[in-house]
Amino acid sequence: MCAASINQNVPGNSLDIYEGSYKDIFTHVNFNFSVFDKPRSTPQVGRRKPPAHALFGALILNYLALNSLFRTTEAILKQDSELAELVGLGPEDPLSDSVLRRFFASLKLKDIQTIHMLLLQELRILGYAQGRIIALDSTPIKTYSKPPMKKGAACSDPDARWGFSKCKQGWHYGYKGQVVVDAEDYLPLYAITTPANISDQTMVTPFIRPLKQLKYHPERALLDAGYDSERNHLALREELKCISMICPNPRKSKKSYSKKLITKYEKLLQQITLDRYIPKAKRQKEYRKCCLVFHDQKAFKKFYWMRVASEQQFATLKKDLFLEAHNLRGLRNLQKHVALKCLFMLVIALAALRMGCPEAMRSPKFFQH
Repeated sequence: MCAASINQNVPGNSLDIYEGSYKDIFTHVNFNFSVFDKPRSTPQVGRRKPPAHALFGALILNYLALNSLFRTTEAILKQDSELAELVGLGPEDPLSDSVLRRFFASLKLKDIQTIHMLLLQELRILGYAQGRIIALDSTPIKTYSKPPMKKGAACSDPDARWGFSKCKQGWHYGYKGQVVVDAEDYLPLYAITTPANISDQTMVTPFIRPLKQLKYHPERALLDAGYDSERNHLALREELKCISMICPNPRKSKKSYSKKLITKYEKLLQQITLDRYIPKAKRQKEYRKCCLVFHDQKAFKKFYWMRVASEQQFATLKKDLFLEAHNLRGLRNLQKHVALKCLFMLVIALAALRMGCPEAMRSPKFFQH
């Protein structure tokens, strides 16, 4: 039972007085995943190292504790022996900021994605993150390095690039995080990080294979005008087997359509694919034409408003989990950084559900105490 419900009958207390803590995360979520059971390739030399699952728990705590420094996380665990035990550290396990830094450097993106998949499986057992309706969007992420001031000048972050973003009011230097979100539960399903100069139109196909591996079969996919292309409609319809609801780019499109044309495409808004005997070029044009015709109709807007889930997800990642507050350089490090932030949203949801507090499943602040 949630502690909020325990204290609701106490005079002077209310439901919003109770707030979770760091310990609630590690009490209700076990971080001893199978990816940490790999045998060592070389014999251990020197001081005894803490177990990998404990270091991963300390890394999660670092992201939870207001995006603190590794040194601050070390101090928190040394002062609170109970919390250190919940994380998985023994009394003789040495922990320092350098150990955590080396663990983050050695952590593989593939292992983070495997843990993400295992957490999704646990959430799906509880009836969440079913992926019936998905939304894909991107957000700019600034680099820790200063952008080059002259053309051809060297930069300490060789993977960062210039990109254009409306939310940055123009050009920005850094990276771009692409995240596909469950539009009903507001939970991240998969994330890909790229340099900022990569166009959104090329980022639909890379998500199809991971979603299939995760055994997601969405009914609808919601995307904004930045992803509008005939190829993306074709990929979503015929490879992912879902109805593509991409807001059409207003350029070179009619503002109104006849009732006869609307009736013609009404059926296509409900069925997934056209017959294969129709030429491929014709099929992809028809899929896109369906969104062009219906984007102002109630049948389209009924679902498309749910795309706000991706925008709220980015707002939480940036405001509560400090997505842009980092000191990392290089695409590999930023990929792990974004993947861990998205993974932590699943950790929050799983802990809140197991505590019996589903209202806190999207609130990192609930546990930041």
